[in-house]
Amino acid sequence: MKFFEHWILVKADSEKEAKIHIKSFLDKYELLYYDKIEFLETLRGDEIKFFDNLYSFINSNKEVIKSFINELEEEGYKTLRDLRELPQGYLSKILHTLVHLIDGFMGIDSYFYNLIEDSHFVSKKEIYAIQREPEKYYLVKIRGYSEVSEPLFEWLKPLMKKEKDNIK
Repeated sequence: MKFFEHWILVKADSEKEAKIHIKSFLDKYELLYYDKIEFLETLRGDEIKFFDNLYSFINSNKEVIKSFINELEEEGYKTLRDLRELPQGYLSKILHTLVHLIDGFMGIDSYFYNLIEDSHFVSKKEIYAIQREPEKYYLVKIRGYSEVSEPLFEWLKPLMKKEKDNIK
């Protein structure tokens, strides 16, 4: 079974409540479905390594965003105007996923997700709130398992590359 791992920031009165909140969110969330979820690790806001990890996780999301932008640029889509010519298929799915990451929708490519603000980042306001009440904030690492081996749009990539090669 294929699995994806995510770190999720959540505000709760206890680790148990944090996990219940995450499970409830994922059970209702329509854009991401897992057949099974495991909780792997938890960091509370008052732990020494909490903020270093938080900033590292945010940077991981930024790297994913950068890689999607680089992939679009490598295919010749360097400006917003270029996107008018973007064909439906693998590249449009990359753009779609990129926009979801920027807009705050959780997906399989979300390394870190801020459940408090529905975001892949953390606002300065929320950082200050964590600093004021660190015992109420948790970073929880989950592993979600899915029977589907890979996202459907991944199947389009080889076909699209093949078509592009035939055009040359």
